[in-house]
Amino acid sequence: MFRAQSHDHGAGQQPAPDVAMVHTASPGWPADLKPREWRATTLRWSMATSGSMAGVELIISMSSRQDGLHHPGCFVSQFVSQEIRTMLSASSAPAPSLQLRDGRTLTWQCYGDDAGRPLLVFHGFPGCHVQAALIGDAARRAGVRLIAPDRPGFAGSTPDPDRTILSWVRDVEQLAAHLSLLRFGVLGISCGGAYALACAHEIGERLDYVGLVAGMGPMDVPAIRRGQHPALKVLFGLSRLHPRLVTPMLRMDQKMFGIDPMRALQRLASMMTAPDQAFLRTHVAEAETFARSLSVAYRQGIDGAMSEAALIARPRGFELADIRIPVHVYQGGHDRNVPPDMGEYIARHIKLSRYRFFPDEGHLSIVSNAADEYLEDFVASPQQ
Repeated sequence: MFRAQSHDHGAGQQPAPDVAMVHTASPGWPADLKPREWRATTLRWSMATSGSMAGVELIISMSSRQDGLHHPGCFVSQFVSQEIRTMLSASSAPAPSLQLRDGRTLTWQCYGDDAGRPLLVFHGFPGCHVQAALIGDAARRAGVRLIAPDRPGFAGSTPDPDRTILSWVRDVEQLAAHLSLLRFGVLGISCGGAYALACAHEIGERLDYVGLVAGMGPMDVPAIRRGQHPALKVLFGLSRLHPRLVTPMLRMDQKMFGIDPMRALQRLASMMTAPDQAFLRTHVAEAETFARSLSVAYRQGIDGAMSEAALIARPRGFELADIRIPVHVYQGGHDRNVPPDMGEYIARHIKLSRYRFFPDEGHLSIVSNAADEYLEDFVASPQQ
């Protein structure tokens, strides 16, 4: 279901020109009030975990200029911004799939400019392709085609109990061949950064660009983990000992995001830094998309997340110093998932690194707020 909550814009304010009219019945409209007597509103939306677009409806809570009271449940003709409509449809669209050579299925989704320059986006942990919808509008403006694959066990991609961080590169190569991509860029978000670096190490000659946004540093270097959130220290510490030790934590996460993604995100927000909390409060559509991405990530259960936690916690199978191509590192100053020491460590150990520090950003806010900058870097990167 599509739920909307009104926000007062003041009487007489005109909607932006890039809006789409949604027509619905209005059985709950107060009989004693004419439409012009209601304050102009904008809409907040949320979508049920099923992701179905069938039976979309608006539930609007509006306040009258006459009595100042709220009248929930009124079904009205109202304006929904193009941005929200696009993000809703993009984040819920069915994901294409590819059968890999070993018989596994790989799912992915595209966002941004369909005719744009290709950039593969590797989601965080836990996560899935839906996270790339957070930067879909920025990519469209920049002329970038985002291709967001799901790692094994997440969303619709088949689990692979034998996978490694380096084995992801083989999946990427098969997806690139399927999409007829000779050259492309890779962008790793949070734990997805490890996989972007694996691609830089293994197939650097095919990459026009490598970017890490709040990219997780090596977890086997204790000095760079001092500023990390205690909950993540526990999670990855247990995963390093044995993947099954984090089963209770992941089961709880799966249950919460399966029942009510937005409520689960609100609970998660209490652990976030101030910039991330402010971002979730002020960017409603993005918050909904992020919550949905966590729900979809657990669609097959927790095996994918359990395997991922163990991989991230242990040595990655390659050395940063062996990466011979430029790597862009984008680091937030208020990030406790990936503290600044991690970004600085990565930048120091990759010879051709390019480090950009965003002192006012957190772990989540940097993904959207710095999107124009890192997409601009990708577009500016030379094509060979």
